[in-house]
Amino acid sequence: MTLPLVRNDSAAAGRTLTPGHIVLAILAAWLLPLLIGGLFYAIEAALSQLNPDGAPNLLFGIGFILIMVPMFSWAGLVPGAVLLWYMARAGWGGLVPVVAAGFGFGWLIGALVGGVSTLSIFSLSGMALAAGAWVTLKLVRPAALVSPR
Repeated sequence: MTLPLVRNDSAAAGRTLTPGHIVLAILAAWLLPLLIGGLFYAIEAALSQLNPDGAPNLLFGIGFILIMVPMFSWAGLVPGAVLLWYMARAGWGGLVPVVAAGFGFGWLIGALVGGVSTLSIFSLSGMALAAGAWVTLKLVRPAALVSPR
């Protein structure tokens, strides 16, 4: 089986994909940034103990952003879950269209929340979350996202 970059087998998705799989993928994409952000906080705390005068603020900043992602990401993940369901069943559940949809949802949420200054971070977050949901779905239900015959 090859990796479906653009199109997927809609019949396979229709046979094997359930709403529970979509919910699991979306929950994983929603919680993963929180866990990674917590890990960055722990690393930053350990590094500051080793060198109190040092400034591992980059890890702190990235960790803070990742911990805050779930606060806004639900606004794109909820409609994104519905769209992912329909895209996979229509044969457009490849990685590229799903990530493009994540970009679109992220851009829309960024425009609504903070205007032009937040478009890039929200768009990138939308792409990363969509990719995370797609990879989770591919790992949980590999038969649902296969290349068309």
